[in-house]
Amino acid sequence: MISLNDLINEYSDGITKSIAQDLLPKKYAFDYVIPYLGEEASLKCLSFKHLWHSPIQKKTCWEDVERRYYQLDSDLKSFLAYNLSHELRIATLAALLAFNKPKAKVFEIGPAFGLSSIHFSHYFMEIFPRHPSQTPHFTAIELHAGVLEKAKEIKIMTGDYAGPIKYTCGDSNRILRKELSDFDTVFASIAEPNVIIGLIKIMKKRKFDMVLSFSAEAEKNVVRNNQTILELMDKKLNYYKTRFEDVEYNRTIKNDIKKYGVLIKGKKN
Repeated sequence: MISLNDLINEYSDGITKSIAQDLLPKKYAFDYVIPYLGEEASLKCLSFKHLWHSPIQKKTCWEDVERRYYQLDSDLKSFLAYNLSHELRIATLAALLAFNKPKAKVFEIGPAFGLSSIHFSHYFMEIFPRHPSQTPHFTAIELHAGVLEKAKEIKIMTGDYAGPIKYTCGDSNRILRKELSDFDTVFASIAEPNVIIGLIKIMKKRKFDMVLSFSAEAEKNVVRNNQTILELMDKKLNYYKTRFEDVEYNRTIKNDIKKYGVLIKGKKN
């Protein structure tokens, strides 16, 4: 099974260099930095990741968010850093998959506070800087309205770092059945079983590209008899299919469920 980083390197060859490595956390003194983001942006993103695991207060200010993060122990900071890294690398792979398909649409399922959405939009503009008008139409679909509002607030804080993002609240399977077209791109980090099952069903009617990561537990809840998610797909469907593992996450975060994923690319008839 190929690693997530090796898969990114394979797709980024000739486009960008060392992006996968630059998205892995580095520990400096008592804190973690994502080299691609830089020290300041890493602090903000990791602080917001911690907020995701904490009660959301309407009047929470940035100083409170940062203060909470500084009080965390090293193990929890490592957990947050590698989870953020995983989400950013999934978004990166999706951007590389959508490259050279500027007129197609891109959908992210379950962006939470939208850090991966912002990264996708920024990175796509970085690898395709001369043609901003050809940036694909990008929609982030989140089920929970309160979470989506927080994502919009964070997007505003980033200024012009990222391009346009359409935020949509609702059930992703219902929205995609209506809006998805052939050769669009869909991505999700740590997808829930109902999302996985819904996407597999939609594949019978639409030929689209997909990057999907999930926990080992979620896969067990979807498949039977030690199958994999790829084996659930109709063998008659004309797709390139690759299963991958987030080796860096699984080796480093010992006490969490392992993370795996699939990259599925529709073949042109």
